[in-house]
Amino acid sequence: MFERARQLSNKAEVHYRDIIKLEASVTDSNWFRDLPNLVADQGDMVDSIEHNVSITMDYVEVPAKDPV
Repeated sequence: MFERARQLSNKAEVHYRDIIKLEASVTDSNWFRDLPNLVADQGDMVDSIEHNVSITMDYVEVPAKDPV
């Protein structure tokens, strides 16, 4: 009887480790699934910064001479 309990305990431990591995795999999969969206969002932010810098350049005057 004790041997059967030990076998079941070992089997449960193996299943538990498999579930932990599966959870890690799903987390990695989600990260790769979300990566294109993150890259697109970063691209949008860079485009917005570039646009704002371009607009700012329209309002900046170049001094006639060095103020020093």
